[in-house]
Amino acid sequence: MNEIVQDYNNYAGFWRRFAAAIIDIISFLPLYYLVTQIVSDYGHQAILEVVLTILAYTFLFASPLQATLGTYVMNFHICDKEGGRISLKHSFFWAVTWAFGSALCLAGVIYLQSNFDIMAIGDLWKSCGEEQVSDIDCIKEIEDIIKIPYANFISMVYGALGMWFFMCMIWILSISLSKDKTGFHNILCKTRFVKGRLK
Repeated sequence: MNEIVQDYNNYAGFWRRFAAAIIDIISFLPLYYLVTQIVSDYGHQAILEVVLTILAYTFLFASPLQATLGTYVMNFHICDKEGGRISLKHSFFWAVTWAFGSALCLAGVIYLQSNFDIMAIGDLWKSCGEEQVSDIDCIKEIEDIIKIPYANFISMVYGALGMWFFMCMIWILSISLSKDKTGFHNILCKTRFVKGRLK
């Protein structure tokens, strides 16, 4: 196993890991849907979904397969720097740092959601369209809710999306350009993603 980890050609690169993440998100959708049926508040839904995702990654990465459905399908697994299986505690630390890194990337979006309830604004836009309310009148209704000019709010939305894109690019480059394809939180957790499945 040590020889595999030391061979830099055997590390899983960004696009393989990105595809695995998409598969994982799709596989978690039934769980997220169940949360939306049980919990009505958007904020509480998001918190519960994050907690469940952390627990899922924790137990799956610490399992004998050392993989989620996505990583298994994309033919790679997680291990420590020596190529060994990570413990449940180690796996939990990985999942928490992953969640923290994701929150940093989405900090602007999280700020907007916590202060303006983006989902409610989106629902209002949708209802305006269904009821054929003019854009001007709809914007006035939104401004009554957000308590700031609509143009300022849109600037904040673009700023949040720009921050998300910038942080994601840093994360992507940290994986793509490093010799062992290791992002910041994997360096912190002393973990690696190695090609191949465990039986």
